[in-house]
Formats: sequence, C-alpha cells, structure tokens
Amino acid sequence: MPQRLLEVEEINERLGRVLHGRYTDERRLTLPLAYLNLSLDHHRAIILLMRNGLHGSALALVRLVFEAMIRAHWIVKCASDAQVEKAAEDDNFKFPKMDDMAKAVDQAFSDPNEPNTFFQQAKTDAWRATNSYTHSGLLQLARQFTGDCLEASYPEEDLISGLNAATASVLMLGLLIALFTGQHGKADDIEKLFAFGETEVRGSRQV
Repeated sequence: MPQRLLEVEEINERLGRVLHGRYTDERRLTLPLAYLNLSLDHHRAIILLMRNGLHGSALALVRLVFEAMIRAHWIVKCASDAQVEKAAEDDNFKFPKMDDMAKAVDQAFSDPNEPNTFFQQAKTDAWRATNSYTHSGLLQLARQFTGDCLEASYPEEDLISGLNAATASVLMLGLLIALFTGQHGKADDIEKLFAFGETEVRGSRQV
C-alpha cells in the first residue's frame, strides 16, 4: 500500500504539471477545469488521509472525485448552452440523475458505429460503494469494528479499490481537458499514466 500511495501521488503531481497553464475564459471549459483542480485537491487529501490511517475519511472523498469526472464530461459534450450557464451561475442547479448523465456521456463520447457503456458500467461498479462510504452507510459503519472492539478496520482491497477509482477519475478529467483544448501531445502523456498499480483504465479519446 505505501508503494501504491507513492505511485498515485506522482500521478497527481505530474497531471497538475502537464495541464498547468492559461486557458480561455469559456464556461464549457472553465467548469471542467475547476472540477479538475478540486478533484486533484481531493485526490491529494485521500493520499494523505490513507497515509495517516484515516481510511474512513479517505474513502468518503472518492465519490466526490468520481461525480466531478462524470459532471465534467456531461458539461463538455451533453449540456445545452443554457444548462452550462445555469450550472456556472446557480448553486441550486439540478444536474441530471447520475444514471442519466452516465448514459448521455456514453452516447456523446461513443463512435456511432461502436457504441459503448463505459461510463454506465463505471457508475454501476462504483456508485453504491462510494455512496455508502460518503454517507456513512453500512459499508462504512461495518468497518468501525475489529471483532467485538470499537476499532476501525478496512480491508486493503477496499482501500486499493477506492484509491484506484479516484486516481482513474482524475486522469479521465485531465484527459478530457487535454483533448477538449486540442493538446493532443499532453493527452498522449496522460494516457500513459492510466497504467498504474494492478489495473489499467482507458478513457474515450473521442472529444
């Protein structure tokens, strides 16, 4: 686990360096940029919390990073101009339900001849567990005991799964922005970072 934390910490730092720079003031871009910057912050916090044994708090942040990734993709290719403006101006703006956003994003980022369900599957795989950890659900509560002692105990596979999900999400956000802004060389650099740990995740390149 310590080596995995070092690895994803380097990914966080490299992603920030790769995408550092000035961008045009266009809300369909500035919203995803804000999501990325906040998600990198959450991702760093997850790493620090796990290093210090605060695993419950670390896992509670994973959903925020995943949700930001889906919302950013929806803003870039699915939202109307009016919805983008509303999302930027109104804190009470209601995004579509996560299932609907994932389906819309899949449709928008798929080749019409080769439709995929990447985002819908990612949502199916991650949503229930991340919600439980974020909202003090049963998964989170069950980890507060070791035998009959009130002492938190988190399986390493849960920690690795949460860390992988958050890391893949920030990488997909970074890849989205690189492609949306035509920085294809940087997109290639970011794609190489998807091969981390024991899993390899590929995001759609059709922006």
